[in-house]
Amino acid sequence: MKEQAGKDEGQAMQSWMKWAVLLLALPGCRKQDGAENRQAPAVVAVDAATPVNGSAPSTPAAATVSPVALASDDGTLDFTYAWPGEAAAIPKLDSWLRGNADTLKADALRAAKDDRKSAEKDGFPYRQHSYEEKWAVVADTPRLLIMQSEDYVYTGGAHGMPISTAILWDRQTEKRLAIGALMDVKKMAAITRNAFCKALDGERAKKRGGDPQSGATPDDPFNGCPDMAAQLVLPISSEAGAPLDRLRVYIGPYEAGPYAEGIYQMDLPFSRAMLVAVRPKWRDAFRV
Repeated sequence: MKEQAGKDEGQAMQSWMKWAVLLLALPGCRKQDGAENRQAPAVVAVDAATPVNGSAPSTPAAATVSPVALASDDGTLDFTYAWPGEAAAIPKLDSWLRGNADTLKADALRAAKDDRKSAEKDGFPYRQHSYEEKWAVVADTPRLLIMQSEDYVYTGGAHGMPISTAILWDRQTEKRLAIGALMDVKKMAAITRNAFCKALDGERAKKRGGDPQSGATPDDPFNGCPDMAAQLVLPISSEAGAPLDRLRVYIGPYEAGPYAEGIYQMDLPFSRAMLVAVRPKWRDAFRV
């Protein structure tokens, strides 16, 4: 049983790595009951892309444009891709999102069809694949629209995997920006190391019954403090339409805890010390 469980976990990790690589580039063991694996309460119940103070549009244009949701289910792949009115109101960004949805769907469908053929050939029941990506606004300023996605990918293994990505849209240049354009992430990680590790242990304590090191052993990788620069890092606003005043760090499963603990997400208040890591041309966009 332990050997089989390890095999399932390994397949889940391989599936996650495959989709993580795909998202960055743009950016199995089978059971009879596929619906059971689609449910992962400890993970998907967490709203990763938490919008700022609700979803009220901050610009007149956004108020007149409806959110977009593209969905299809052909029995082989259950696919959903959605973005808010704030993004749909920007023609170039809306066009990019539609193209990204088409690319992701084509890749996911190709993988699902291949898996279905393999399952039928080997005499296993096929477990329907799913891909879900939903974008939410986390900062909306005169210069920047920043969105974070809440994704869920299931490719027939022991369980699905939550993933999150970000879009930083420069309204002036009408282009997507890498986080490195706004800040030196490695320098930011060094400046916030203590605050980040303390916040992470605080979140661990909530999930582990008050003791962040519960059940820890000296060589347990789930109790150390991971490199913040290797995680998804993005600036956000604590209020709709306000300047950037928080630094969000998203940590996926297996990075800071076992799969059952789900994701970890911390919002660190911006300080003057942190401004040192922000590129000079962008410092006016932040509030401390």
